Amino acid sequence: MKLTPQAEPCRNFCILNKVLIPKDPYDGREKPVLSNYAAEASGCLIIIDTEMRLESETYLWNFTKGGDGRVYASTCPGCSLVQYDPETRKMVSLGHVGSERKNQYSRDVFTTSEGDIAVSPGYYHNEAWLYRVKTGEWYPLGGVYPENAGRKHLPAMRRPARVTKTV
Repeated sequence: MKLTPQAEPCRNFCILNKVLIPKDPYDGREKPVLSNYAAEASGCLIIIDTEMRLESETYLWNFTKGGDGRVYASTCPGCSLVQYDPETRKMVSLGHVGSERKNQYSRDVFTTSEGDIAVSPGYYHNEAWLYRVKTGEWYPLGGVYPENAGRKHLPAMRRPARVTKTV
């Protein structure tokens, strides 16, 4: 397998070792595996799937598991929320998070006690939003953004329906 650099690595990520697995049990393809560790913290194994990527994003920052069993990630520079379904092995962008189009980071993502996803986009203007996993709707937290409240996930570049409901 020939590896080709796709982007610069994150400065906050320490790779300790690497190995090439000849056959991933999910799809039979060869994949690189990395390990990381931070002193007095936990480490993890990262299996790299070079065929699974979002062209619009450079980084997936944080990950959390939603109440629906899917994995959600924050991104840069698109300030999006990404949804990964481990059963279908499909990854989709749920679009730009928040009302400020100049924001580039959706860095912090958390799962609420109800299984929904709280996201904190920022860089240009800090905001907080809630993504309801059961309905696909977005709600602002701690502020009023009526132009985006209650929007459903729609394909990129389509305007969401306007709803004035806030959480």
